[in-house]
Amino acid sequence: MAHRKILEGKSIDPSDLDLSTWPGVLLDTLTAKDRETFLSRKRAIEMYMSPHFTLDQITRETGVSRNRLIDFVKRCLSEDSNGVLWGYRALIPQKKLKSYTRTNLSSKSEKLTGIFNHFLSKHPHIKELIHDQYLTTKQGRATDPVKKPKHIHVTFLNACRSLGLSMKDYPFSTRDLGRRSLYRYLKKLEQNLPNQAANRYGDEAARHIRHTGIGHKNADHILKPFQRVEFDGHQIDLILTIKFRNQFGDECVDVLERIWLLVIIDVATRVVIGYHICLQSQYSASDVLACIRNAIVPTSPKKLTIPGLNYPTKGGFHFEAIPQTQWALWSEFCYDNGKANLAKIVTNRLANVVGCAMNPGPVNMPERRPFVERFFGLLEENGYHRFVNTTGSHPTDPRRTHPEKMAIKYEMDVEELEQITAVLIANYNHEPHSSLGYLSPLEVMEQRVVHRGMEPRWLPEELRKEVEFFGVPAIRTVRGNIKQGKRPYITFEGVEYRNELLSNTFDLIGEEIYLLVNTNDIRYLKAFLKDGGELGYITATGRWGITPHTLQMRKQINALQRNKLLHYANNVDPIEALNKYYEEKATNNKKVRNSLATHQRYIKQMESQVPEQKKDMSETKPSEHAKPINHDRQSKQSNKGGSQASDLSKLREKFKTINL
Repeated sequence: MAHRKILEGKSIDPSDLDLSTWPGVLLDTLTAKDRETFLSRKRAIEMYMSPHFTLDQITRETGVSRNRLIDFVKRCLSEDSNGVLWGYRALIPQKKLKSYTRTNLSSKSEKLTGIFNHFLSKHPHIKELIHDQYLTTKQGRATDPVKKPKHIHVTFLNACRSLGLSMKDYPFSTRDLGRRSLYRYLKKLEQNLPNQAANRYGDEAARHIRHTGIGHKNADHILKPFQRVEFDGHQIDLILTIKFRNQFGDECVDVLERIWLLVIIDVATRVVIGYHICLQSQYSASDVLACIRNAIVPTSPKKLTIPGLNYPTKGGFHFEAIPQTQWALWSEFCYDNGKANLAKIVTNRLANVVGCAMNPGPVNMPERRPFVERFFGLLEENGYHRFVNTTGSHPTDPRRTHPEKMAIKYEMDVEELEQITAVLIANYNHEPHSSLGYLSPLEVMEQRVVHRGMEPRWLPEELRKEVEFFGVPAIRTVRGNIKQGKRPYITFEGVEYRNELLSNTFDLIGEEIYLLVNTNDIRYLKAFLKDGGELGYITATGRWGITPHTLQMRKQINALQRNKLLHYANNVDPIEALNKYYEEKATNNKKVRNSLATHQRYIKQMESQVPEQKKDMSETKPSEHAKPINHDRQSKQSNKGGSQASDLSKLREKFKTINL
């Protein structure tokens, strides 16, 4: 029929003619009169879309004239500002689909509706200036990185004056010089360009508006425990203190820089499966490895000495409450792009020990790790923010009341924080969550692992005694000179290492040997021949082989020596010298106090336990009467002293994973 020609236009999408897909209208919001008008128009449109009715029939039955009917069809098939078909919404009485457009710039008339937009259309360079002033932040301006509307109004008037406009012209002819019109325009501009306008309210607001609330949810619904875990570090909102002796021998109490809490949380159950407290001003790869180790290796809970502080009765951690989760491994590890997280030793342990996929996620996108971020917020609100030495969540937080003075007054130290953190995390694992059907994280994990058969992967039992998170491979050449009476040895980080067997094997001089370095205690290194035969543990000579110390401590001592900042005699323990250096500098340097606190905690931990390395060394160390190795029969003799030969292919494969 003739009247259907409008529906055959090339600009009309055929899918738009399907009335069932048109946006509808809630009739209850309309008055009785408007509802009747709307239903008549809707009936007219439905009849028009059917080929069985003529225009005369539509007019007689609905009371909608021909001209009005064609106009309604065009309105329904048009799109709104978001590109959505108007549909039945266009039939609502008094519904405006387009904003008013003024055609006359004269301001002599009483009504000035639309004059500001018309003015900008006549002067596009002023419109561009307003956009630049409002949407451009930080870059491009030395002052006013976020320009206020009142300052933009001044810039707008100056631009109008440069056009030669007089007091008779708009905007100077109005009482407020176009201020309210400009403010309304800026508000509309913010609504139309939200991604750019959000930069005015900070980086966090800009990131949120760009990456949240649009598209499909990118996180799959995870049900199986240990299928995916999230890792992140959080700077604790507390000021702590440290006790030390200054250069005069007097005991001092002073504050530390804020320290870090590293956490691994299970996505499916929200159980915190591992954590680690880093006392430095920034956490390192070693701290990340410590957190990973704590999440896998079952350990004894922190001993509590604070009166009234107790763990939940059933145990606050998964390896206590659910024995089936001991030595459990996860399948996917989500973390951010921090340098410590991307270190080779971290990715190597995740790939070769845990055997999981690594998901570093986009840069500066904590929204991709919502559960661990939410946990940090709960931990602060329910725990750390309740102390008098809290820094609060922001500088103007009323809970922030001179935290450094309060910290010194009450002398809250690292040991007390560790106990409080252990109890807070244990209580969190036992608290019901609304998102878990008001079950606690540990209850959900127990149901799914024990009763529903969602068992995780476990670290094989034969590897549990040998699992090493801080082991780094290295290759060194055996040195020595029989003409000078110098027995065979190797040098690692400026210190000589040897054992009885190596010292008596002169045919190894000039040969390369493999080393497995435990970076958490480098007094002893485990050595292997090139064919995989084990040489046992080799020990650092002199005072370096007595006091436990990490690879980082050794490197720092060497660096201080090179810079002539640290001096000690040959008979002095270098670790004690480093501690004394820290104490001398700690009086005036807050960052050094953090290093001193880290050093003190490490020495205390090593003194409170019998090192496994020492035990292993006693089992594999050659006897004092061991005979020199004939280099042509290395593999045969290396198996003779009771030492266990390693699989050469596995050893070489391990060395390939890290750039030596």
